[in-house]
Amino acid sequence: MSKNYITKSPVLLILFNRPEYFNQLINALRDVSVSELFISIDAPRENNMVEDSKKISELLEMIKIKIDWDCEVKLKINDKNLGCGDGPKSAISWFFNNVDRGIILEDDCIPTTSFFLFSDTLLEKYEFDKDIWLISGDNGGPIVPPKYFGNKSYLFSRVPLTWGWATWKSVWDKYDEDLNYWQNDYFKKFFLLKGVSYSTRTILISMFRNADKVINKNFWDYQFYSTMLINNGLGIIPKKNLIKNIGFDENATHTKKVTFRSFAESFELEKIKHRNKILNNKKVDKIITYSVHTKVSKWIVDSPLLFLAPLIQFIIRLYRKITALLSF
Repeated sequence: MSKNYITKSPVLLILFNRPEYFNQLINALRDVSVSELFISIDAPRENNMVEDSKKISELLEMIKIKIDWDCEVKLKINDKNLGCGDGPKSAISWFFNNVDRGIILEDDCIPTTSFFLFSDTLLEKYEFDKDIWLISGDNGGPIVPPKYFGNKSYLFSRVPLTWGWATWKSVWDKYDEDLNYWQNDYFKKFFLLKGVSYSTRTILISMFRNADKVINKNFWDYQFYSTMLINNGLGIIPKKNLIKNIGFDENATHTKKVTFRSFAESFELEKIKHRNKILNNKKVDKIITYSVHTKVSKWIVDSPLLFLAPLIQFIIRLYRKITALLSF
């Protein structure tokens, strides 16, 4: 595709204390001449005030210098540190208090030029389709192998990915923080997910139940996934990975360990080939779930042995419980 593409959508950047990542991200935004940019920066942590304040000052200076094209910038700096849960959530809510649709990028998600074309095109195409909840640029690894896409540029999944994504205000307005929904009436919840394979349902329900038990929730995405599943929403997954996540290091909160997704190569698109029908593929849902949300090896997920994944996951969980009991 042309390197001269100019994006139509407003963009939200969720930043904190990593100016070295922002330096890469801003170059990607310059390439597509983002004209409306929202930047949310979390406040310093009380236990790391000096270092965080220094990094945030660097960010603010870079915003002044690096945004050197015609761009309207709106800046939100938190009064206190909200963390990895309330921070992104409040940033996204602020964003959609000002726009009807847009692109959301955290500081370690570096997009290709094609990501903006992909997001712009599908935000417009599916704007009034209540089944579609988000457009993801992430298929790093790849998570979903090319054979599942055929000759099309994307497919649909009940299990979303949010490393570089786009959505609408009408979707975000449905966001529900209450994960307690999954604690009771297990079988009722199990049959609610009838569009998902049996083993995938078990993992998802367990994932939400465990997330609900976390007292200090330093995440926002599980709540969004939960809301999407309850409302039978679908996410769009690209055939080619359009986002490079560079945030795998010891300073990360959730991505300290290197995996098959770490620093996955990203690509440009030649052309967007649309699908005729909005249908999710249970096998794709299963692949995403086992690849991203379990410890089952990726080579098993991508092999003919995928049918064994539920048994392997059960053995892993049983081993963990036995090990925990023996450690007392």
